[in-house]
Amino acid sequence: MHERHIEHVMKKLDRRSERSPRFSVNYNTDPIATETYERLFDRLVHKDDVICNIGAGLAVDPTQIANHLNRSIWEATKRKEAHLVVADISHDNLITHKDLKEVTLDDHVSVVEADVLKLPIPDASVIGIVSSNLINCPSDTMSLKEQAEHLFDEAVRVLRPGGFLLLSSFGYLPLESDEKGVVYNDDIRESDILSLRDTEKLLESKGFINISELDVDWEKMEVIGDINDIYNHAKEIGGFLAYKPK
Repeated sequence: MHERHIEHVMKKLDRRSERSPRFSVNYNTDPIATETYERLFDRLVHKDDVICNIGAGLAVDPTQIANHLNRSIWEATKRKEAHLVVADISHDNLITHKDLKEVTLDDHVSVVEADVLKLPIPDASVIGIVSSNLINCPSDTMSLKEQAEHLFDEAVRVLRPGGFLLLSSFGYLPLESDEKGVVYNDDIRESDILSLRDTEKLLESKGFINISELDVDWEKMEVIGDINDIYNHAKEIGGFLAYKPK
């Protein structure tokens, strides 16, 4: 798989890590089993479908160190001769935006720099939206709940009738405590956390149907916890699959 291009991208990752200690690659910590994603995408993705991966981050990495929802949907769309749109707000977030084409050389992938709350995608034009951990990503201008509301509104707009939305949440990791209580990743307070139950209620309020919670691979999470004890105390780990009515 084009070793020279992979090495080029990994060097850029290393340089970015050196510049920003807070930056780290997500080493496959998505809580849902790879087999679950593979089974779902085998059923949900068909030839000539358009799927959008929003807030994709390190979207497709052939070295297989990035989270596996992204990798699973990339492999499924390639296998099914569907088209994958990879979107994130900044090319800086996605070293892959420019480098993705170098690494994969795939015609079935389009990369888009865009605010995922205002996607440059026509109404009712995609059959599926996937998002790995975006509901845990804080905004400078709105609460997590407000952001999720805008995200689900946009999903309803761009999804075709009967289309699906699949979300995963890596959870909220307790990083430190102060006089006001525990501070979680990205400086989120416990009172500001968008719970899985709140997420499900929001999906219902936006008209999504057949909402099902995805099973967490707790064995994997225990292994991650053994490596890094912080994961043993993470909150709100999970994911959902939901559909826009036909």
